[in-house]
Amino acid sequence: MYRANDEDYLNFFEMLKFWISQTDKNIANSGERVKIKNIKSKDMESLERSEKEFLNPKFDEKFIKYSDFSININFVTSGHYKGENTNFIVYQSKIENIGCWINIVYQYDNKKVVAYYKGYHEDNKESEEFKRYMQEKGYTKGFEESISKLGLNEKEPNQNVKELFDYFYKMIEESENYSKNKLKDSRIFDLKEKLKKNYNIILRGAPGTGKTYLARQIAAEMIGINVDELDNNEQFEFVQFHSSYDYTDFIEGLRPIIKNNQLGFELKKGIFYEFCEIAKISEVLRKLNSKEFTLQGFEIFLKELGGNRAKNYIPKIEQLLGKKKYTGDKTSEIKTYGNLREILENSEEISKFDKENNFSNWYSTPVNYLKKYDDEIKKEHNSVNKNYIFLIDEINRGEISKIFGELFFSIDPEYRGKKGSIKTQYSNMHEDSQEKFYIPENVYIIGTMNDIDRSVDTFDFAMRRRFLFEEIMAEDSQIMLKNGKIKEQMTRLNNAIIDQKIGNLSKDYQIGGSYFKALDEGKVNQDELWKNKLEPLLKDYFRGERDSEGKLREIKKYYDGKNDTN
Repeated sequence: MYRANDEDYLNFFEMLKFWISQTDKNIANSGERVKIKNIKSKDMESLERSEKEFLNPKFDEKFIKYSDFSININFVTSGHYKGENTNFIVYQSKIENIGCWINIVYQYDNKKVVAYYKGYHEDNKESEEFKRYMQEKGYTKGFEESISKLGLNEKEPNQNVKELFDYFYKMIEESENYSKNKLKDSRIFDLKEKLKKNYNIILRGAPGTGKTYLARQIAAEMIGINVDELDNNEQFEFVQFHSSYDYTDFIEGLRPIIKNNQLGFELKKGIFYEFCEIAKISEVLRKLNSKEFTLQGFEIFLKELGGNRAKNYIPKIEQLLGKKKYTGDKTSEIKTYGNLREILENSEEISKFDKENNFSNWYSTPVNYLKKYDDEIKKEHNSVNKNYIFLIDEINRGEISKIFGELFFSIDPEYRGKKGSIKTQYSNMHEDSQEKFYIPENVYIIGTMNDIDRSVDTFDFAMRRRFLFEEIMAEDSQIMLKNGKIKEQMTRLNNAIIDQKIGNLSKDYQIGGSYFKALDEGKVNQDELWKNKLEPLLKDYFRGERDSEGKLREIKKYYDGKNDTN
């Protein structure tokens, strides 16, 4: 949190002297009015004109620019003055299009100043939302102080002036938190809507721009939970691609197993295959909208899942119920059970029977599907469409075509669901050789990638067409920082990186706010951040270039604020 220093207090005090004195002149004697209505901190013409025309009292730019924020000053410049609220000192959010102001008002008639907050438009819904937010933070009324208690004839600010400044700044800090949350929420909402429409989205951009965290926020919003609940929720899965990652990890493949003290291989489903199976079960049950745990309901459920599951699994469940006899070549007979619930209660016993008699999951597989069916229909709100989000971090670091294989077809947004069904490379080894795989309509994929990675070329154009790409800029990531000076430092560094006379790199190489977060939180100092994080990254950027050391020295000057323009 920002703490005012003596220089800020003094500049604020001198500003009050200037502002109140000039306001008194403007109201008491229209002949002494200076015809400048607004002094704007971001308007150089306004500042230059103010320094020329405000002579007694004299204006100084330091009156409106403080360590962590800037203000605007408004004056009465025409007409006959009436009323209590005369002139305003205004802090406006640093984030554009966010409707909140923090003001200090000079009430000329009452001879006092009042610090308070307001929205751009008093009848605006967002303005009311901002008011509620500030009230929840404890700002139920403004801070008032009489002019006589501000000691404006003194040389140094008294305690009343300091308390006014502190209250003003605390409201500024809260308004910035509100603005950041609003901006973040609007960004997440926008990306969520794009994901719903396109099914596959990739967040791309410079290093450290918070792409993975943003992806998790989108996922949480899609599912309807908090971010910290994602990792324990079946509707979310995370994987990070790398050069060794392949089809067998992602879809399915043979995995070594030890059976009867001998090494063998077994077909195992990959992480994405299993995730889609879970999503598929949820989607099928939502469409069936059934709460009845019956054999007939289970059969309909299996038919909806596709393939020959119903044909293969229902007779085996009927054998467990004693309704049919086993007619295979095995000699062992399985114990029978009175109902479906009893079968589930004895699932371990059934699995043990399969293993001991080499039945190769003959009964275990249909019982597992029966359990999935039971688990889902027990859940509340199974008529509600549930979104399943699969997050692939560093998606371009894997060899995409080898990882996705024939899913190249199914992943196309136009072929979500059964119409995108395909046979996998190992379908001939499935218990049901006619079984096909598809990506359910309730599965959404979010990928993240750094544009500057050398591995970006592995993302071929045909696969690119199946994803919507959204760029996350380095400047966008400043929202995660609080300290204004650190934001300026980050901006200076990034400007130097892309300056043709200095770094001469593209915006893809600018550095995001995540790198500066430890500095912003006071966990490291400026030199430690440069030495441990920024310098090694920049050395990688310029490796092999002529005069790379010279470029680093120049960029360091901008980082330290010691370039010629500062």
